[in-house]
Amino acid sequence: MSNSYETLWKSVAAGILIAIGGAVNLSVGGIAGAILFSLGLLSILYFELNLYTGKVGYKNNIRPRYRLAQILFGNWVGATLSGICIGFSNEELRLAMKAVSEAKLNISLNDIFIKSLFCGILMFIAVDSFKKLTYSSAAQALLVVLPVSVFILCGFEHCIADMFYFSCYSNYVKLIPYLLVIITGNSIGSNLIRLLLETS
Repeated sequence: MSNSYETLWKSVAAGILIAIGGAVNLSVGGIAGAILFSLGLLSILYFELNLYTGKVGYKNNIRPRYRLAQILFGNWVGATLSGICIGFSNEELRLAMKAVSEAKLNISLNDIFIKSLFCGILMFIAVDSFKKLTYSSAAQALLVVLPVSVFILCGFEHCIADMFYFSCYSNYVKLIPYLLVIITGNSIGSNLIRLLLETS
């Protein structure tokens, strides 16, 4: 398999796993749902899949922008198709996804940007901790679960998770600016915390 196809399929798989995390979060809710959501990122990191918010904060991933775009596209395909399938098979979850989407789209773009910025910070912390704490699997898992749970409980915005939630919302014209702002906020937050940590 060529590098391009491998990148794409690993990105689609990552989008599917984030969608599963979103589905369990909607099903369970609260602290338990936030913790279980982190299974998506843990699986992505263990299986070395491609998640946009886990890649965008690293300098060596900034230069080949086409690769980041490919990862983002694959994540969108995986998360969106999973959302459509899950919503089709479970009416309760479909209604929950629609309600979450409507609530998010009633927030101002300025607030959405701030929420996505802090999510990007937490995602970089989770991914970088996993990469660096190779001496302890338990510590790796804990430092993935905690930041992910925090961003869920705080209501911060994660672009791939939102692609899953938005999959059952029909007003695509309204979705596009929100997704662009969330992607931008996640990207800036991730790079901002990396730069601050590098200079500390």
